[in-house]
Amino acid sequence: MLPVEVRIVPTYEVVANLDLLNSYTGLTLPLIASATATFLFRQCFLSIPGELVEAARMDGAGPWRFFFDIFAAPVSDKYCGIVCDFIHIWVGINIYGLC
Repeated sequence: MLPVEVRIVPTYEVVANLDLLNSYTGLTLPLIASATATFLFRQCFLSIPGELVEAARMDGAGPWRFFFDIFAAPVSDKYCGIVCDFIHIWVGINIYGLC
């Protein structure tokens, strides 16, 4: 992970190219693709038991049906909540300068 000082110029350029300066979307969009969120979702995906995938295949579920019906809602909702909490805290720190 890189410190904020290294990432600030490229992040600003991306947000400026997307015309998202001076907006809440411009504050939250760079944080969604953070290393912490990537690590949490990676751990979530690695926690899927092989038996669950095998049972879904035997029932005739394809990869997309498995992802949306079996995995996305019941398993990853907790991780989505954690990532949303982190983003909310980080955006609050960026907006209000709580550091």
